[in-house]
Amino acid sequence: MTESEAAGHVAGKPIPRADENSAGYWAAAREHRLAIQHCPACELLIHTPVGTCPGCDNTDLRYQNVSGRGTLYSFAVIHDASAPAFANMLPYIVGVIELEEQDRLFMIANILDTPIDSVKIGMPMEVTFENLTPDCELPQFRPAHVDAIGV
Repeated sequence: MTESEAAGHVAGKPIPRADENSAGYWAAAREHRLAIQHCPACELLIHTPVGTCPGCDNTDLRYQNVSGRGTLYSFAVIHDASAPAFANMLPYIVGVIELEEQDRLFMIANILDTPIDSVKIGMPMEVTFENLTPDCELPQFRPAHVDAIGV
């Protein structure tokens, strides 16, 4: 068994690679933090990582931790594997989550830990992290837990 298989990695499943724009995102994910690019000049939060702020053209972008909470904006149920490594996941849900920190700040991720028939547009979501390899934690989402008093 390889190190990747021992960590629960399925051979052939793509592993994201950090580049100069996304390195902060992936470094935070390894620590189970969701960090989004932030432009200190215009205060815009930006996802997916880019080299220049789309709001003001600033190139001095930083990473800022966010809550990892949001709302399910849209979703699709995937019934066909795009590669053999995804066959054991079928069917699975890919969602578009609008993060609570900013209107129209979207992330696309798998929706975990929920039956397909219970997924509804507008449901509260929270980030969770899927371990792909010892060096790669992938931000995914699941329905938000409701605390004991229902708030």
